[in-house]
Amino acid sequence: VYLISEEYTLAENNAPYQLEMMVWVNTVHQEDGCNVQISTDGGDNWTIIEPSYTPIQPEGGYDETVIAALPNQPGWTGTYGDWFPAYFDLSAYEGMNVTFRVAFGSTSQNEDADNRYAGVYVDNVIVRGQETYDIVSVEMVDTQVASPSYYAISQNYPNPFNPKTAINYQLPVASEVSLKIYDMSGRLVKNLVSETQEAGHYRVFWDGTDDNGNELGSGVYLYRIDANDFQRTKRMVLLR
Repeated sequence: VYLISEEYTLAENNAPYQLEMMVWVNTVHQEDGCNVQISTDGGDNWTIIEPSYTPIQPEGGYDETVIAALPNQPGWTGTYGDWFPAYFDLSAYEGMNVTFRVAFGSTSQNEDADNRYAGVYVDNVIVRGQETYDIVSVEMVDTQVASPSYYAISQNYPNPFNPKTAINYQLPVASEVSLKIYDMSGRLVKNLVSETQEAGHYRVFWDGTDDNGNELGSGVYLYRIDANDFQRTKRMVLLR
């Protein structure tokens, strides 16, 4: 089964060139799974591309080199129980027309009573490097996207960063959300989010500036989320 995107042009001199997505995998380990592929000829030929970063494999690549149902290709497999972000470096495709697809393979219908093997979902797919970028549209999509079951906030990526970094978080219910950046002295430097948000997965970006638009210097900064009764604080490093 494939989810196939439209064709996109990675404009020259419009870096960064990157494919981003959120992935949810609940499959039988090494039997079922998925990977991401790219075509530069309108879909006649496809090449597997490996993620440059995920929380599962921070140094890049998929978690398994061989998945039986793909067949015998690398990909994500097993059961993670939550969404995770995946990033793909597209710098080798600068100036090209590209199409993407997510390939999913299953050896059998492996869902059990606890719904542990529900398959693979992708969401929030973005192609960066276009003259104007937008959410990827697909020819086939499973609209049965699971809502988060608990609050969470991920480590920012990239980290260290310059000039911009992404922060992903999730809400299981509608929440009053506050996401703020502090320096190491505890001084508030940036208010990223301050609003009521519905349950779901969110991503915000910080460009290393304060609330007045001034560039901040290199150093360690803290980002803190408050959402109903959930609070978490994490560190990130800005390198100029």
